[in-house]
Amino acid sequence: MPDSRKQQTGWAMMIACLLLAGCVAQPAPTPTVVDTPTPIRLLALGDSYTIGESVGVPERWPVQLAAALRERGIPAAEPVIVAQTGWTTGELLAGIEQQEPSGPFDLVSLLIGVNNQYRGGSLDEYRSEFRLLLQRAIAFTGGDPGRVIVLSIPDWGVTPFASSRDRERIASQIDQFNEVNREEAESAGAHYADITPISRQAATDRKLVAADGLHPSGKMYSAWIPLVLSKSLTALGEASPSRSLRRTNDEHRSTLPTSEHFDLKPLADGIYAAIAFEGSAARSNAGIIDLGEQTLVFDTFDSVRAAEDLRAAAEHLTGREATCVIISHAHADH
Repeated sequence: MPDSRKQQTGWAMMIACLLLAGCVAQPAPTPTVVDTPTPIRLLALGDSYTIGESVGVPERWPVQLAAALRERGIPAAEPVIVAQTGWTTGELLAGIEQQEPSGPFDLVSLLIGVNNQYRGGSLDEYRSEFRLLLQRAIAFTGGDPGRVIVLSIPDWGVTPFASSRDRERIASQIDQFNEVNREEAESAGAHYADITPISRQAATDRKLVAADGLHPSGKMYSAWIPLVLSKSLTALGEASPSRSLRRTNDEHRSTLPTSEHFDLKPLADGIYAAIAFEGSAARSNAGIIDLGEQTLVFDTFDSVRAAEDLRAAAEHLTGREATCVIISHAHADH
């Protein structure tokens, strides 16, 4: 019996030790740290075209741009917008001072000047104030002009609002103001997105105009996105979008750009014929070819307006500027 008690006592002590060992606090597991990319910050400076007068917030072009970047896998915060309908360059400068957006920003856009033109402002004043705005835009990026995108002024002369006005005069003045902002952008080293030819498509497609008969519709702003997205990706140091990624937007894929000078006909994947309308300023046919990393335009028509529409169509269809041009032969018409 004594030996039996000793064995029982030994087993009991062993079991007790095991139970006590199981009650000892274990070290807490090391938490897993997830490296979440910091969303890029966008600042949009402008007027009614930037604030999206007469369209919903999701249709504003800066908001659409942020969404397009996210579709590309680039985390982007909702844009900070400093803009108001009716603002001139001087009023935008004052608005920036009042709102004091807190930088730095990864991308800054600047679209301003239509109200300078509408009020009869001088080109010299516009240049001076636009240059100051461009300097502020660059400062908001931390001093990198390559992170700034200047957008050209849309042509409101093609809208129903301008039906009783001198459309040609408006177009000419818009071109003069755009010549100034393009020169200043290029001089500063900023990117330039010429959306004016796209805006002029509203002359034949009223769906590109908002219900107020003056401002762009959400569809118009969507038509700007491929070009502005391409500039943004370049500014952010991203690779050029591949063909498959460029064609993820159903509206862009199904809606061909329109022009009063020519009709676009898809011939194959990434290949389009621009067939001149009889009596138009185009006078001859042309072509657009998406080469994957470059955009090629084949022949360029007989007028600046028709050529501008062709360039805008190429940028709309491929998401990048046309960098290759082939002139097939030397005739008076092309």
